[in-house]
Amino acid sequence: MRNNFSRTHSSARIDAGVGIGPGGVNARYKGEISTFWKISGCIVAGITILELVQAIARKKSKKAKIDNEILKSVIRKDEACENSRIKKDEAEQQCDLDIRKAKGLSQVKIDETRALLGIRRELDSMGKNTGQELNPHGESSLGEWLQWFNRECPMPCYSAIPHISIILDGCPEGFRPAMLFHLLGGYGALAFSNVRARYLDGRYHSPSLQVVIEGKQGSGKSVFKDVYEQDLFQRVVMDNRLKSRTGRTDRIVQIVGTDISKARLMEVIANSRGLSLYAMETEIDTIRKSASKGGGLSSDLLRKAFSGETVSLDNKHTRDDCRGDFSVRLNYTFTGTPGAVGRFFTDEDYENGTASRICFCAIPEQDRSVPEFDLPEGEELERMRDQLGEWREKYCLRTAEDGTDIPADEYLTDLSYVHGPLGNWIGEQKKADDRMRRMVSPRMATVAFHAAIVLHMLAGEPGEDNPKMRKAVCKLTVYIANHCMERFLHKYYKGAYPEMEKMADLPQKRKLTDEEIECWYPLWHTPGEDGQPLGYGRIAKMIGVDRDSVKNAFKRYERRNGLR
Repeated sequence: MRNNFSRTHSSARIDAGVGIGPGGVNARYKGEISTFWKISGCIVAGITILELVQAIARKKSKKAKIDNEILKSVIRKDEACENSRIKKDEAEQQCDLDIRKAKGLSQVKIDETRALLGIRRELDSMGKNTGQELNPHGESSLGEWLQWFNRECPMPCYSAIPHISIILDGCPEGFRPAMLFHLLGGYGALAFSNVRARYLDGRYHSPSLQVVIEGKQGSGKSVFKDVYEQDLFQRVVMDNRLKSRTGRTDRIVQIVGTDISKARLMEVIANSRGLSLYAMETEIDTIRKSASKGGGLSSDLLRKAFSGETVSLDNKHTRDDCRGDFSVRLNYTFTGTPGAVGRFFTDEDYENGTASRICFCAIPEQDRSVPEFDLPEGEELERMRDQLGEWREKYCLRTAEDGTDIPADEYLTDLSYVHGPLGNWIGEQKKADDRMRRMVSPRMATVAFHAAIVLHMLAGEPGEDNPKMRKAVCKLTVYIANHCMERFLHKYYKGAYPEMEKMADLPQKRKLTDEEIECWYPLWHTPGEDGQPLGYGRIAKMIGVDRDSVKNAFKRYERRNGLR
């Protein structure tokens, strides 16, 4: 049976094929069935494994392609970033070049410019105007300016005006204009505070005068404080000191310190009941420093005080009797060196009208000799003090037996005879070929009218029956208008010497030359001698053009050179 089976089994043969080619597995087998079945399993398993290997290979190939594309993308991104960085570096380098170009053509150019300015200042100190660089503060031109103005506008006769004549006769000639303004401001506040006179504008004005006197160190500025504090107004000064110490709200304090706080000043204004206040300071820098720390004598308050505008006082620390709106009037005399005055009045003060309200005065430089004064003393001085006391009771205030201060009633006086001369003066200024002169002439005439109120009262209110006295008042009034105008223009144009070139003729509407732009653009925004940055306005005044001309020239320069 085993053999038969073997024969039977062995006799069964098959012919099968399997092959492996490009299209897959392809094979062929010829032989016995039993053997075929033995190897067929292996063949099937092999085919399966082979197909699995091929699938894995295809997957790896696909992944490799994806990885390759990712790598290419990263490379392209890195290249783009690198190109962007290079372009950015190039732009920054160009920007640095532009900045260096904007700040100056070269340090050598800037040094040359500054050296040129120094030369020009030296020439100015010799009285030679270059027509370009102007002395920022006019420090070396005080005496020369006084000589020029005295030649152009000699001081009229003042002998008929009581008090004024006595003091001025005892002063050196170079001190008389400044002393005149100093006295008028003091008398206006402390003798004729409630006097009013109708002006050309139809309104009643008070004798508001604000005086600033410039003088170099050791030139004799202290004499103005002596005349005020030790001589004429000594009694008033002492009386106000006593009132301040009492703390009584029914006492009126007219004299204020320059280092006064804003809160305290507001209380004094509220208690003044419309009377003018007065301040005297020999170092104007003290006021500037105090104002910068929040002191009461700010530029805004000084401007309001000229025309008696109102200030408001209402906070939780304010007494009930001091709450509300109060008119403020403040006369003052501040003295200082030209540099200190230049720091106190900024370009903004010239533009917003603060400076045009000021009576700017100057005293000459002194040699080694001390200026000599022959001021009143003894009985003569006592008579002047007595007269001042009578004026104070009539036009300022009187003190009742219980110590209460009672303000004087408002007193109206006729000053219409001054209208004609002042109107003619304004008309003459309007004809001048100078925009600034035309613009500020009404303000200067107003200042002169305020001074005329004091002159008129000192002269005894001369009527039509006293034309000689009226004429004297009118001449002094016009003189004051001219002084205020010319001194203001001198400071506005920063030291231009009128004897060399009329200030009214300074060019205001012209284009800057290329040389001027190259010279001044690098200095734009750099600190000046006073530490303040040079802006369009300051550069314009130094060059002698208007502000817009400088601004437009610099803008064109920036566009032309790719600096914007």
